[in-house]
Amino acid sequence: MKHEIELKFRIGNPREVREKLRALGAVFEGRVFERNVTFDDPERGFGKVKLLRVRDAGKVSITFKGEPESGRFKKRKEIEIVSDDFGRSAALLKELGFEEAWRYEKERETWKLGNVEVVIDRLPFLGWWVEIEGSRETDVESAAGKLGFDISEGTGETYKRLFMDFCREKGIAAEHMLFSEEKEFREKGFIKR
Repeated sequence: MKHEIELKFRIGNPREVREKLRALGAVFEGRVFERNVTFDDPERGFGKVKLLRVRDAGKVSITFKGEPESGRFKKRKEIEIVSDDFGRSAALLKELGFEEAWRYEKERETWKLGNVEVVIDRLPFLGWWVEIEGSRETDVESAAGKLGFDISEGTGETYKRLFMDFCREKGIAAEHMLFSEEKEFREKGFIKR
C-alpha cells in the first residue's frame, strides 16, 4: 500500500514537456492506451470520496484509492493489484455489490524523473495534461519547478471532476470521457478545440 501525492497541469504542447524531460535526463518508460471503469455502491456514496477502478493499460489492474486529504496536493491511500482479465475483474466487483459508474479513456506516456513519475496524458474533451506523482510533496514541487510549472497553477482535482466541470461549462451532457463520445460532440458542433 502506498500514498500517492500528485499535481496535474494543463498543457498546450506535449512536445515542449518531452524536450524538457529529455534535457533533465528523465527516462521514457512507455506509452499506452488506457480504458478504465469506475465502480460505486448502489446509493452512489462510495465514489464521492473514494475510487474503485478496473484499468486495462496493457496489463489489467484493480485499484482502490482512499478519501483524499485536504491540501494543495492530491494525497490519498492507494492499493492496486494486478489481474489477468478485465471482464472478470469487473464481474468480481459487481458480485461484491458495486455497480459500473463511469468509463474513461486516455493515452498516457510515462517518464521517470528522479524520485517522481511524470505522465503526459491526452484525454477526450480535456486535451493534454501533465501529472507529477511522488511519495513526498517536496519531490513533486521540485519536479514541477524543473519542468517550468507554477505550483499555484497545479490542481489536485481528479480527471472526473475536471470532466464534469468541462461539461457543465460547455453545456454538454457527455456521460463518459471516451474518445468516441468526444468525436460525436465535435461532429455535432457542440465543442471545438
